[in-house]
Amino acid sequence: MNPVTALQNKLSVHLDWNKARCEFIAQFILGLIKLRTSSLYRLRVAFVREASPDSSYKRIQRFFRSYSLDYSAIARLIVTLVPLEPKWTLCLDRTNWKLGSQDINHLVLAVCCQGVAIPLFWSNLDKAGCSESNQRIALMKRFLATFPDQPVACLTADREFHGHSWLSWLMEQGILFRIRIKKNTQVAKPGSSAISVRLQFRSLKTGTWDAISKPCKIWGLKLYVAGSLSHKGYCFVVSQDKPDTIIPDYHCRWEIESLFSCLKTRGFDMEACRLTAPERTDKLTALLALAFCWSYTEGLKRQAISPSRIAKTRFGASWPAESIFHQGLEYLQELLLNPDKLKRGFKQALNFLSRSQHSLSK
Repeated sequence: MNPVTALQNKLSVHLDWNKARCEFIAQFILGLIKLRTSSLYRLRVAFVREASPDSSYKRIQRFFRSYSLDYSAIARLIVTLVPLEPKWTLCLDRTNWKLGSQDINHLVLAVCCQGVAIPLFWSNLDKAGCSESNQRIALMKRFLATFPDQPVACLTADREFHGHSWLSWLMEQGILFRIRIKKNTQVAKPGSSAISVRLQFRSLKTGTWDAISKPCKIWGLKLYVAGSLSHKGYCFVVSQDKPDTIIPDYHCRWEIESLFSCLKTRGFDMEACRLTAPERTDKLTALLALAFCWSYTEGLKRQAISPSRIAKTRFGASWPAESIFHQGLEYLQELLLNPDKLKRGFKQALNFLSRSQHSLSK
């Protein structure tokens, strides 16, 4: 079996792209899995072609320089590949690194899925530091335009994603949020003066959480506030509804951190790519997202067949010794690098692209 042709044919069913484009995407995804690197120069040797590696490298460069992608079509494909809940819990966060003196700073919107987040939309901020409200709103508008009828359980985000204009926009759209705030944020209970949220919860004991029963005034908005204290410190979260599940819902945000580790050094080594232009790094993220979803889906199947052993952390919590993503990635590597196993298992591994029942238009 030719894995490039097999994957190309599967992709062409879902993406209304020409044959050459689908063939390139198939070559690139298979290269990512075989070599576990995002270095374009190293990936050139993974392309199965009669042309020389240098010719393949020029082809890769042309793709990132010239071709355009429909990111909404890719997002619609991605959500058919993984088993998502009927109501989605969204995560918003940044991942960043430096290439020489150049800052690479990605703002990513993802959906939670069994311990990890699945990337939906992303944007290269083309600067260092936090995102601005208009950049977050633009990303959310892309989501709403692509999935207008999708129920959202809540949006989770860390301390940097605050501010009146951003939160008021979410409230106008009817998007429930669970957003962490800094411990010095000024919070005013009804009928009281504003003091820091840390002082509002000064009686918390380690391993407990509490909530203010009535909405408080924060950044000119009326929001509910909950706080918890663990061995890692305080955590204060705001939302526009009653705080029964605010803290547990917010903890889903950590699933996007698992995603970033899979895309970077623990997985496809995204930082090894030397692209810096925003339109080019966005294309790379799209291809990494497809490779990640395939690996994760295969890992779910491997986990069902042979569950990973459970290890205990130093704090007493239990955790799988090997992640679902790594189980799937290593199995796909084994198939692609072992000709005998490739014949037996690759066709079955391609079933991850059979979940969608209709093709997606560009």
